[in-house]
Amino acid sequence: MQAACSSSDDDASSPTAGTTEGTTEGTTGGGEPPALEVSCEAISASQLQNTSGVISTVLPADLSVAGAQIAIQVLPEGQLASFDAQTGAVDYVPGASRLSTEVSYQVIDANDNVLASHKHQWVVNPVRVMPLGDSITAGVEFFDGSNDLPPQALRVGYRKFLYDRLSQQGYAVDFQGQGGQSAGADAGLVDPENNGYPGVDIDFLNAKLNEQLAEDNVDIILLHIGTNNTPADAAGIDQWLDALDVWEATNNPVIALVATIVPERDATRNAQTDVFNNDLRQRIAARTNDRVVLVEQNLALTLDDISTEAIGVHPNIGGYEKMANVWFDALIDSGALKKCDAVQ
Repeated sequence: MQAACSSSDDDASSPTAGTTEGTTEGTTGGGEPPALEVSCEAISASQLQNTSGVISTVLPADLSVAGAQIAIQVLPEGQLASFDAQTGAVDYVPGASRLSTEVSYQVIDANDNVLASHKHQWVVNPVRVMPLGDSITAGVEFFDGSNDLPPQALRVGYRKFLYDRLSQQGYAVDFQGQGGQSAGADAGLVDPENNGYPGVDIDFLNAKLNEQLAEDNVDIILLHIGTNNTPADAAGIDQWLDALDVWEATNNPVIALVATIVPERDATRNAQTDVFNNDLRQRIAARTNDRVVLVEQNLALTLDDISTEAIGVHPNIGGYEKMANVWFDALIDSGALKKCDAVQ
């Protein structure tokens, strides 16, 4: 990454993304390094569009001491188009992801003493989220032997509970799904887009992944798959994650939140679910270098949360609310979603 910097001779210029530069030796004079000051700036997607993708801002810092200037230490992915160390003015072009990015820097005096240490976050809103899976993602509550109920326009599943809670807590998200995959608009779901396909299995999603990502360039995927044709292992999800890695190599990073599948009322099928989930846990744990998070939906729901339909696989409305709460906690606890009034 090239950094075009306007600064004095003492400026620690041209730091590269993910690396540390600048002074770290000086202190405020009392022997103790200054406390880290954290700040945050919300950036809307429309704002980026209006500025051709450039964030133009001034890094928060007290530069009142004679000779004080900013030394950038760690930059996020993207391009620092310009930087003035005396004023803190920056023009920064984010990478392809809309997940939050942060820059670390110090304020130093003319003798390279550290006057202050800062971490400033840019949070781009909304974050693009793809709910992905089968009829449970779509929001089916009951299969009567012929039809999935409620009808598509009224299906919200966990998605309405999750969207509403995120909105109430100040997290801006944009649910994404392929054309025709809207469900729940007539039930008050503000953003009904999703990629929940009733009756499908992981093989179907593996065949659709590149097509889905070409249509919707997302930041986070919420995956719940495996209820239909429950396999003896979760190798198909490993293949899906491998394919996602390949896509990320030439596109933007994506965080995958992968759920254990919910319980089933039939004892034999539920035993198969347990085998599948145990294998899934091991496979996710082994992917130490991936942006993947295991989400324990199976442990959050009981059989009382599953519909009394004959096939006994779809959550009831109480089960869907539990699923939404588990997704919410995973999104926040994993750091996938951030907001400026709760800097993490």
